[in-house]
Amino acid sequence: MLRKKFLVLALVLGLTATGLHAQFSVGGGFIADFGWSGVTIDSASLWDPVANEGFFIEGGGSDILSLGFGGYVFVSGRFIELSMGFLGGPFEIEDNIAGEQLIVSGSFFAMDLTLLGRLPLTIGAVTIAPLLGIGWQAVLSGELEGIDIPEPGDLSNFRILLGLGSDIMITPNWFFRSALLAYYRLPTTLENNVVTLNQAIGLNANAYGGIGLQVRLGVGFRF
Repeated sequence: MLRKKFLVLALVLGLTATGLHAQFSVGGGFIADFGWSGVTIDSASLWDPVANEGFFIEGGGSDILSLGFGGYVFVSGRFIELSMGFLGGPFEIEDNIAGEQLIVSGSFFAMDLTLLGRLPLTIGAVTIAPLLGIGWQAVLSGELEGIDIPEPGDLSNFRILLGLGSDIMITPNWFFRSALLAYYRLPTTLENNVVTLNQAIGLNANAYGGIGLQVRLGVGFRF
């Protein structure tokens, strides 16, 4: 009886391992990321204790646009994908404060870590999968108007991603993988610091985080 139970357990474990092995894949490819974020500052009437008079500050805010390109690698099973990539590119900050406009530009280089859940539906050689997950983009370096940013990590951000992916089998093992992801990202440390500084002088400021799109194109091998 013990021998039969051992054989059944070994068979179940063997089938499970075989199923996981059949779904396990690795690969890599190209990644593009477009993002927007901003900080808003409300108009306000303030008091100058030195001049002993009030004054009015017209509200405004800052818009940050970024565009990054790079590469990534992934490991995945049937229902999950873990990826790591590196990307970089330009960004632009447009400030509109008190009726004055100032535009500055720079560049960044970042590491992208993403964990996605997948719900695959396979029809022939094509698999379509809704995607939902989280990500962390760690900014490793950056420059603004030719000057190195001293604390690039303050631009790092946490993301929630939602999108659609597809796999197209090229051979029994090789496949082409693509994904289009929309994301919402939480405010960065830098954006929160800008809000804190403005609130310290009596202005009502808010950082709402940002939104963006990410495109992934790659090739994978399924074991």
